[in-house]
Amino acid sequence: MCMVVLWNPSIRKLVRVLVPDYQQNCVWPQCTVLGFGVCPVSYDPKVVKIVFVNAFSVPDQITVEDRPLVEVFSVTSGGWRKPFGHNRNRPCNMINITWSQVCFNGAIHWVAYDRRIEASEQCIIVSFDLVHEVFDEMPLPDTLASQDIVNLAISSRKGQLTMLEYDMEKGKEACDVWVMKEYGVPGSWEEMYVIRLPGMLRRVVGFRTNGDMVLALKNHELVYVECTGNVKSLGIYANIRSFFVGSYMESLILINQLDQ
Repeated sequence: MCMVVLWNPSIRKLVRVLVPDYQQNCVWPQCTVLGFGVCPVSYDPKVVKIVFVNAFSVPDQITVEDRPLVEVFSVTSGGWRKPFGHNRNRPCNMINITWSQVCFNGAIHWVAYDRRIEASEQCIIVSFDLVHEVFDEMPLPDTLASQDIVNLAISSRKGQLTMLEYDMEKGKEACDVWVMKEYGVPGSWEEMYVIRLPGMLRRVVGFRTNGDMVLALKNHELVYVECTGNVKSLGIYANIRSFFVGSYMESLILINQLDQ
């Protein structure tokens, strides 16, 4: 069992959410992926839990028939339940959803790995609508779809869904930034620019409101890259896994909640 903390810095309130373990008679390893977002209609913070057989460990000749277990925690209900669209809409058992995620346009988006088509495994985007609580899939451009999933991450930049394509070969360390110009239109993906920091780049942490890229370097330093290409230090050094950049809007969410 693990714990998720929902924290509103505007009013300094928090809610601790216990994520229960899920046990099932299965000979293959299981994987649990979480997602977080705020419903744009009810303004109710929600945590989504997806538990599926880790298909990466299942031999190709074996078919896993069970679809993933999906549950939703909402602050207003205070507990876990099946999503509204549970009976008609769950991810396919042959899709592996990764932890790379972003909440954008009222939905949580993850990078996923699709194994449904034999001999043509590819990367896609899986989304979960926070209003209707249903899943959807979104194709990626061929260049990204054919990438190794470990080289991809999802983000958002200046109001556009964004994909990060890494090349972390030693001595090359670079990141290619792609944006979806028109949300929901697969043909609107466009390659924007490539940032190259050979021997230095560790990962992209996120984007500032003006579009500047925030990076974590191999020396544990946090920097940002201006539109001119200049790299500026933020004077912050820490464990790379502790860095996070996300959009933020002041609100009174959790105002009626006791810290728990």
